[in-house]
Amino acid sequence: MGSEMCIRDREVSGVLSDQNFPIQPEGNTSNLDEVDKIFLHINHNNFEVTAGDVDVNIESGKFLNIKRKTVGINNYFKFNGLSGSGAFAGSKGIMHQREFKGIDGKQGPYRLTSKNGNKDIIIIAGSEQVWLNGVRLNRGEDYDYIIDYSLGEVSFMSNNLIYFDSDIYIEYQYSNGQYSRNLLNSSIKKDIKNKGNLQLSWFREYDQTLNTKNELNSDILSLFKDSGDKELYVNGALEDSAGMYVFVDSIYIFDSTNTIFSQHYQVSFTYDNQKGQYIRKLSNSGVLYYEWIDRYDPERTNLLDYYSPQRQLVAPVSQQLIQALSNYRINNWLDLSMELALTDYDENTISNIDDDNNQGVGHQLKVSGDKIPLNDKIIIGYEISQWARNKRFHSVQRDRSINFNQDWNISPVNNKNEIMRNINSKLLIDSLLLVNTNLSTYKIGSNNKKRMQMDFKGNSSFFQNFSGKVNHVSSNNKYYQSIDFNTKLFPGMIRPVIDYKYEYSDKLYHFQHLTSGIEFNGARMQSVLGVGRREDFTYDQNKEVLMSKGLFGELDVKIKSLSGWNHSIIYRKRMKTEYVDNQKINYDLLQARTLYRKPRMPLRFDAKFRIEEVLTENRITVYDSVGIGLGTHRFDLQFEEYVPDPNGAYISYTILAGNRAPTTKFEGIQRLEYDFSKKYTSFLKNIKYRMDWKWDFNGKDFHI
Repeated sequence: MGSEMCIRDREVSGVLSDQNFPIQPEGNTSNLDEVDKIFLHINHNNFEVTAGDVDVNIESGKFLNIKRKTVGINNYFKFNGLSGSGAFAGSKGIMHQREFKGIDGKQGPYRLTSKNGNKDIIIIAGSEQVWLNGVRLNRGEDYDYIIDYSLGEVSFMSNNLIYFDSDIYIEYQYSNGQYSRNLLNSSIKKDIKNKGNLQLSWFREYDQTLNTKNELNSDILSLFKDSGDKELYVNGALEDSAGMYVFVDSIYIFDSTNTIFSQHYQVSFTYDNQKGQYIRKLSNSGVLYYEWIDRYDPERTNLLDYYSPQRQLVAPVSQQLIQALSNYRINNWLDLSMELALTDYDENTISNIDDDNNQGVGHQLKVSGDKIPLNDKIIIGYEISQWARNKRFHSVQRDRSINFNQDWNISPVNNKNEIMRNINSKLLIDSLLLVNTNLSTYKIGSNNKKRMQMDFKGNSSFFQNFSGKVNHVSSNNKYYQSIDFNTKLFPGMIRPVIDYKYEYSDKLYHFQHLTSGIEFNGARMQSVLGVGRREDFTYDQNKEVLMSKGLFGELDVKIKSLSGWNHSIIYRKRMKTEYVDNQKINYDLLQARTLYRKPRMPLRFDAKFRIEEVLTENRITVYDSVGIGLGTHRFDLQFEEYVPDPNGAYISYTILAGNRAPTTKFEGIQRLEYDFSKKYTSFLKNIKYRMDWKWDFNGKDFHI
């Protein structure tokens, strides 16, 4: 429910809804239903105040760029060249990011976890931002990805096939129910004669521990106080004569029948995909247990979830940043910018130990000119910059480009001094060509790297549209190189399309991927037909070895008719042979849609179908004894299995097993709607008929 009113020069508006509604919206559309939104907004010529569910978005310089979904108060004011903002709120979740590679043949789901690897979290609806190979994606079944907020799972749509080296980067807020988190922010800015500004900002975010300390076990609280910033783990095993595990050679072995003569333990296992070495299994008698395996065995699959007999304790944290920023524009040829940032990051606010290394400092200096005309058609620009941060500096959120690690061919690193120097140039020739060139040096710790990067885009009579990027990185007599180029040839309805990618890492690997096809753009029909080939090579004792070879096909067709019928078909085919592992991948994805809709016609029809090969996590049905007459199943001794019985002693529930297997997934939905008001003027005009059909299959041996 929304309302709005005006009082002299003030405008007051608000939105109210059921704040206690517990269901997260579905993440399969581009726009989310805000099922629990509530806020009050006051607007004045000199200030704005928003209270309730507010989004705190700050973009200031290099080091202070944050996005948070909160509940609290956010305000902004401006007066006589002075402006500022402030926020006092409770954050709905903890901001986190995951950067990882894709898996061949797996469009999803990909699991999002907490900072310590816990998967039992809820993603805050609408907080996620997803990038694939440096490109920001859009949420929705008709776009790039969908997300299940309650399970924390992201799946990619057919627009983008996922490969083993696809770079996936996801930012999101999550809630784990452990600590409530508060957020404080204030900023003030002074304009300088319409030439620039001076700005001072402060940001703080911290876990609330006032009530938590009373809830924590005294032993746990003592551990936090004495541990400082070290990681803390508690053993999940307790001595228990009725326990189902024994401890042999540093391994917990399942022994529910007491056949091993040794001290027995009751063990609680926790999801730990980083260090865990136990997998979840089900015994013949229907008992859930965990078994140790060598996860580093090369014959083991990487499609398993791992667990550990210990649990990490998460301490409350606090982070804050103070920023001084100045921008001054002398003319189109010269802009000056200076930024200084100080951070304070405490990994354990309960303890005073290790607090002497909480403070960090970073800076950035820039000199630039963006619109320097050489003549009527040629404009150039430049930027000379340096930024640096010491090893104690802690980013409150991402402060570099999405492609930073890929462009520099490095793995994510922390706790090292960094300094980067850049020289950028831009050349714009009318609307025909734009070229950006970058020369950079980057020092992280004792490692020095140099990079030359050039990207361009434009069009001509022969190359209708073309773009490309060349990147070269050198370090310690080794180098990395990548080339990306794509173009559409000739004007008109029918155009050849070419896409080429090449990547080389000195004496480690290289690959080349070429896709070519035909694009047709008609008045009522658009289609793309493409075929691609990719070869991956690795090096063994400086000898080139073919690692894999793949063929790829794609077909996209869209048809719009004057009669109101619209049709679309998307088909993806991938065949890949891995010579090192002696494996073959055969992946198919088909998506079709038929839609009928005309403004004045009473009938509306929409049908969608989707079939693909996916990796599905197996499920285990567990039967738990609750007492005779209280359950829904009983154990039949003759057949040695559980059977339904309304007076039984067992209840059943399903859990995820942690291992995945290839299956065929088919989804289909049909919607039929008939609006009688567009056809009849009698009593039928008040009737609207709707019907939905839905099909869902996930398994093997699928036949239509």
